[in-house]
Amino acid sequence: SEEFAARGFNECTRASDLVLVDSAAMAEMFRHRLPDQAAKVAVHVSPATDIERFAPRDKQACRAFVGLSPDAIILLHVSGFWTHHDFRTAELALRQLNQGSQRAMLVLLGDGPRWRAVRSSLMDLIKSGQVLMPGAVPIAEVPLYIGAADVCLNLWHAPFLRRGNLLGFKLYEYVASERPVIESADFTFPIQEWARKTLWLVPPESPERVANAVLSITSDAARWKARCAEGRSYVKQFRSLDAATRSTVSRLLDL
Repeated sequence: SEEFAARGFNECTRASDLVLVDSAAMAEMFRHRLPDQAAKVAVHVSPATDIERFAPRDKQACRAFVGLSPDAIILLHVSGFWTHHDFRTAELALRQLNQGSQRAMLVLLGDGPRWRAVRSSLMDLIKSGQVLMPGAVPIAEVPLYIGAADVCLNLWHAPFLRRGNLLGFKLYEYVASERPVIESADFTFPIQEWARKTLWLVPPESPERVANAVLSITSDAARWKARCAEGRSYVKQFRSLDAATRSTVSRLLDL
């Protein structure tokens, strides 16, 4: 929705033959905002991911490569450190986990506008070894960090979820890697069946729910291995680069 207010957006769409969007909701928004250009909009598959790069890997081998503890519960969040990423919920969930007998570590991978502020707010946990912030790493290492994780986090602040659920490229990278995912969701919006079957969905800004989800996932590894395999099958069929390309080409051929 922010794009509609951007300078030159209307002129850009008027100069275009086709406007591709990633959801029926966005297509409807476009038709509502620009009714005279409604015929130009079409839905294609986006985002998608490289299922060869993001694939199942041996967890302990990945941990050895990136230097993570072989026996800690590793929680991973990959991001560009934008304002809509909910680091506070991840922090509070970690603190709750480590109040008991658990030994959990939160890895915040990536860099971006809020990196320094987040690092400052977590300094006590960084010094105690409970949080690791490696910054940006080569793209070839990202699948290794994902493979090293017990649980991957895709946490959003509540206002951002007004755009809808299942947002961001990293969700599909996590799922393609066959790692359990805890995902913030707004349950007033539709949620696809594959996500209900393969992700652990929690309301936004709910640290206790995230902590409890971590405990449930790590205590039932066999069940989650099956769920994660089913999730990869979905991504392979519908969210791979091949699937996305076929979708986009079909829209171009329609044009």
